[in-house]
Amino acid sequence: MRPGARRRGPGRGARGAAGLAVVALSLGAWLGTPSARAADGAPRADGATWAEPARTAPDYIFPFAGGADYTVANIERFTDLMYRPLYWFTAGAAPALDPARSLADPPVYSDGGTAVTITLKHYRWSDGETLGVGDVMFWLNMLHAEKENWGAYQPGGASIPDDITAVTVGGPDAVTLHLDAAYNQHWFTDDQLSQITPLPMDWDRTAMAGRPGSGGCAEGEYATVDNQCAAVFTFLSQQAGYDPDRPGAPNRALSSYATNPLWQVVDGPWRLERFSLSGRATFAANPDYSGPVRPSLRTFTEVPFASDAAELAALEAGRVDVGYLPDDDAAAPTADPWRAGANDPRLPDYTLAPLYAWSIAFFPYNFHSTGDGGQAGAIFAQGYFRQAFQRLVDQPRVIAEVADGYGLPTDGPLPTAGPPRAASPSPYDPKAARALLSANGWRVVVGGTTTCTRPGTAAGDCGAGIVRGARLSFTLVYADHTALLRRTLEDERADWRAAGIEVRLVGEPADRVLASTAPCPRGCGWEMADWGGGWLFAPGYYPTGEELFASDGTANAGGYHDPAADADIAATLTTTTGLSAYAASLAAQLPVVFQPRYATALTEVRHGLRGVVPQSPLLQLTPEEWHWVG
Repeated sequence: MRPGARRRGPGRGARGAAGLAVVALSLGAWLGTPSARAADGAPRADGATWAEPARTAPDYIFPFAGGADYTVANIERFTDLMYRPLYWFTAGAAPALDPARSLADPPVYSDGGTAVTITLKHYRWSDGETLGVGDVMFWLNMLHAEKENWGAYQPGGASIPDDITAVTVGGPDAVTLHLDAAYNQHWFTDDQLSQITPLPMDWDRTAMAGRPGSGGCAEGEYATVDNQCAAVFTFLSQQAGYDPDRPGAPNRALSSYATNPLWQVVDGPWRLERFSLSGRATFAANPDYSGPVRPSLRTFTEVPFASDAAELAALEAGRVDVGYLPDDDAAAPTADPWRAGANDPRLPDYTLAPLYAWSIAFFPYNFHSTGDGGQAGAIFAQGYFRQAFQRLVDQPRVIAEVADGYGLPTDGPLPTAGPPRAASPSPYDPKAARALLSANGWRVVVGGTTTCTRPGTAAGDCGAGIVRGARLSFTLVYADHTALLRRTLEDERADWRAAGIEVRLVGEPADRVLASTAPCPRGCGWEMADWGGGWLFAPGYYPTGEELFASDGTANAGGYHDPAADADIAATLTTTTGLSAYAASLAAQLPVVFQPRYATALTEVRHGLRGVVPQSPLLQLTPEEWHWVG
């Protein structure tokens, strides 16, 4: 996988890096059962093997995960295969509700948009239980009791369960949520209802010997059974290997994932058959699956890898059916980012396909930074500086020269799943960048270090808090897990010097970079930091900015604050017309340094395996669609 994106949501964004979790494996972790092929080399119809992106093995099974466990590896590529979310989304030009694959009919809004009714379809759990309102209430009641332990909860903002005032049950198949305001229905469906994953009645207990439903969390009236739900949450979390009383303790339940009867109760197309401590997972098709796309494969296996080199070696040996080409191994550039160039000659049995996530790429400024002699935060607060800095980033050239053409420019806060927009609001223009700095009190030294010569707050001055002699000299800490990111920043550093802006690059492990970018409203030393991607809008598919760019946003790492931007963001939650104004505002304000959005993955698919492509920009893994031909 290419540089990862933070997920949307406080846990999945602020501390849960999608695709960056490190798992300690031996270089031979992929060895074992070869991929599903007959003795004569022909594909077999009984199974397929998928190579997990290096260092991203699943390690949590309970589909009510906190921030540290709320990752793509655990959700879209592990638990979603077994435990389906209430609503399923697919993406073309943009994510859209997929009624055919959802567990419920499309939501119906009423009472001026302050109520929404969910009507369930006729799905069944593998233990024979009918999926009903109680399973939805189970999740809602647990969320009310344990919202701080839910990876997508945003305290202080519009977020379930805080925007739900009451829940009315209308029979075995219908439930109505009453809301505290009339929200934008697209936002509420795509970002709020998308989080719900019904839980089976068999899990509503506080001990393995307990009777299903004895925990009292599923059947209680909404918001009245917090104590019961807290006890059930603790039990289920401990069965999955997380102890709420010892949150930093190692997960010692991994070896039981495939044998614990709790996790065998599924409503998805797959059930877990085998699971190893390294994260190797083998799924068997669920014969009782009620959904519209039933697996044609009997088994599906996810194989972990400790490095890109080990995964490439597995591809060369033909031991996996789907895997990922390392960043540095694209054999030929492409003129069209959506179409692959010539494949690596070492992989004649595979077809190459690029994947772009529903995301934006950027790295943040720290607006409260005490770096650069105490001047960094004050400098970053100047809009003219951010405009100059962005105009020194030549995204199209970097994509072509550094990433062999596998990338798309990021021009603002909205992702795109289609061709890039025609014109950037901040195109590459070194001359304009130098002019902006000169017009605002700086002595520009091309190839050297630009300094402030006119301190003050009047027109033409450097700006508030900036002293005479302040230097445009900063430190950018970046995740050193990929050569592609290092080469990108080295290329951009050379362009920043064209306006006398000195950027020192410091590579560190990805988890350390993430830890270092915590918001610090009272000031701290970090200046700029790049964890290697940006932000994945999933499952908050409607791309509003309340978490990223609002003043109180839980993933606003740099502490960006602008009342006008806050108003624009708030409008996206209540109106369907607010998104365009928000996008234009943030593209002009430049609260972060927008970066090239590289292909999330260069996927290798064995000849004869169908259904893998097109790949989901939401990073969903759907092996129930895969099948062998020939």
